[in-house]
Amino acid sequence: FSYGSGLASAMFSFTISNNISSGSPLNLLVTSLKDIPERLASRLQVEPEEFVKTLTAREITHNKNNYSPSCSENELFPGTYYLTNVDEKFRRTY
Repeated sequence: FSYGSGLASAMFSFTISNNISSGSPLNLLVTSLKDIPERLASRLQVEPEEFVKTLTAREITHNKNNYSPSCSENELFPGTYYLTNVDEKFRRTY
């Protein structure tokens, strides 16, 4: 199960395999998860007050049109999709 906005979800099925040979689905999965500790350690840590400011800013801009967020792209992981604009018809651009 994948979490999100509550509007949509995804269901997945899988088959358990003992094949760990190079290029196998299990090997690819295990290999892709090896950097998890480093990725978690590289997250930006902020004080609770700063986090509350961020949440307050999101509350103010929730359901707002003609809006472009003013956050820093430098704080995002490489390859992250992020909101760049909401137009007058509430169409979102990422």
